[in-house]
Amino acid sequence: MSEERVSTGIAGLDERISGGLPKGSLTLVGGEPGSGKTILSAQFLHYGASVLHDPSVYVSFGESHKVFYSNMRLLGLNFEECEQSFKYLDFMRMKSGADEILTIIMKELEETNARRLVIDSFTTLCQTIKDPSEQPVVMDALLGKIMREMGCTTILTVEKKVGQPWLGSGFEAFVADGIITLERDDESGIRRIRIPKLRGTKLPQTRFLYSLYHGFQLIPPLSRTKILVSDRKLSKFYSKLEGSMKKPWTPVPHTETRFSTGNRELDMIANRGFEKGAYVILEVERDVPPRAVKAFTFPLMWNFISQGHGVLYYLGQSTSGEEIKAIASSYIEAKTFDKLVRVFEDRPHNRRLTSHPYTVVMTGGKESLDHDAELFRTVSHKLMKTTEKNVLSIISYAELENKYAGNLEKLFSHIGDAIGENMTSGNVTFAIARPGLAITDKVLNITRWHLRLIERDGAVLFYGIRPRVDLHAVEIDESGDQVKMRLTPML
Repeated sequence: MSEERVSTGIAGLDERISGGLPKGSLTLVGGEPGSGKTILSAQFLHYGASVLHDPSVYVSFGESHKVFYSNMRLLGLNFEECEQSFKYLDFMRMKSGADEILTIIMKELEETNARRLVIDSFTTLCQTIKDPSEQPVVMDALLGKIMREMGCTTILTVEKKVGQPWLGSGFEAFVADGIITLERDDESGIRRIRIPKLRGTKLPQTRFLYSLYHGFQLIPPLSRTKILVSDRKLSKFYSKLEGSMKKPWTPVPHTETRFSTGNRELDMIANRGFEKGAYVILEVERDVPPRAVKAFTFPLMWNFISQGHGVLYYLGQSTSGEEIKAIASSYIEAKTFDKLVRVFEDRPHNRRLTSHPYTVVMTGGKESLDHDAELFRTVSHKLMKTTEKNVLSIISYAELENKYAGNLEKLFSHIGDAIGENMTSGNVTFAIARPGLAITDKVLNITRWHLRLIERDGAVLFYGIRPRVDLHAVEIDESGDQVKMRLTPML
């Protein structure tokens, strides 16, 4: 970290603001009650006091020393352990005016040689000033004495009234070095942090999502991935991957009545996985990147294959069998893939389709719907007979609707038959759908599973409509032996 920057200690934030807050700066952190201002500020001080041993001072007008310490312990912030570097000033019951309060604060800062200061909240401090016209004078005193003379990096929390477009009285924003606003959409539950201003900092992106789950954490845009690759010439890349499996996939065991998704976090929040016979619709907004969808489909596929189940895959022209095998080969042996996976591909125009043990060629066109549906059913039954286990089907509704656009009523009828057959056989179907598709709206009326992926400010969010699953941020973690999808509750 640069010597000119002060780390916030908040996951994901420092890297978005050039390593931290400018040293000796004053930053306003504003938001409505419950937006997380106190949590953000407390983490800023706790990191400084406990990790960097920066003398840090917290000025509170809202809660007692005992309540603050107790609340912060619930977030894993133990201020008792760093009291040599931390001082809590409680003005909750103090009847003094602004002059006396500022004198006490200045004295404490000088005695401790404080490097970090939080005043929570500056709105309350200003209320102790009888003449509102003197508030800018107080602000200027803070700027001059605390920052310019002492080099103390300061956060002032400012209350934002519900529906009010500006922070505090409005003048604070003009003299502060940085402004951070915290917002929450009550309808969707999405929390958003905005950074419209931060001195000496290049801000390519000024809006991000955040969560208060186990403390304040930024939700960054969905990271790129090495394993769930989709932008390479995989027909050539495949030959290099053949036989170069990283490590066998460690399965998450199925139970007698439910199939694991391959992700323990997802299993936990989604009724312990999919019941036998489930027909699952994952509705995906258009701006959601393909790697987010693959973070669901490939662990699901790996988990079925690793436990001896067959998998049927149809994503149309958007994904080739070679690409699927190339990605799957990270955790599945080539011969196992050839035995257990069947990738349905459309017959290409004016060229031959490369033949593979796992490839099944579909005729295409509205007049061939009955033939293709029967072919899908036949291959499914063969895999069930070979493995003596239920099979997983992964399909794309966008490709189906495009392929059989002239016969949507019959397509819906075949899907209805597939839903009924799943319930009878215990097989599982995972269907990827886009909003606005004709068959999506109709099928959602007869299925028990309706999940959604959406994109906001570069971050991908997941939730369930049926069954009810609260909003979670999706992140892809490739740091361990196995690629993992992390789901962070948007609390």
